[in-house]
Amino acid sequence: MRTHLRRFTLALLLPVAGPLPAGNADAGNVAIRYVNPKDYTDAAMDGANRTDPRVLTILERHFQSLAARCLPPGKTLNIQVLDIDLAGQVEWRRGGSGNSVRVLREITWPRITLAYTLHGDDGRVAEAREQVNDMDYLWAGGTARTQSEPLSYERAMLERWFLQRFCG
Repeated sequence: MRTHLRRFTLALLLPVAGPLPAGNADAGNVAIRYVNPKDYTDAAMDGANRTDPRVLTILERHFQSLAARCLPPGKTLNIQVLDIDLAGQVEWRRGGSGNSVRVLREITWPRITLAYTLHGDDGRVAEAREQVNDMDYLWAGGTARTQSEPLSYERAMLERWFLQRFCG
């Protein structure tokens, strides 16, 4: 099981313009901010040219769950989600139904671009901007494939990333 992560570390994180959009979460020791969600590459389960609020809610809850598992007391993690590109690509079915289906291929791996700042009681601890992706998402074991919950590939990818960065 190989997970490819490309990391872009910044010495100084540039501020992102704009107010906090609806759907942000501030739970315990993690705060999630979606930056310009209407411009995300692919954040709609049904393939519509918009961001699905369900996708944002699922990711928020997942980050909250991960933070509750391993962020120590006194540390606060601020995450800005800059772009989402879900696994697969939505294709429209031919025929009378007019429904769409998300087709998973090796070249349509999940990607989430984010920036984070980890604060401790004594101030800033770490900050970075990263593109989290999993090029081998179809081969990463059966766990994500067998889950019936939505966004299983994205959640598995984020869990591996989160555990590596913050739970060591």
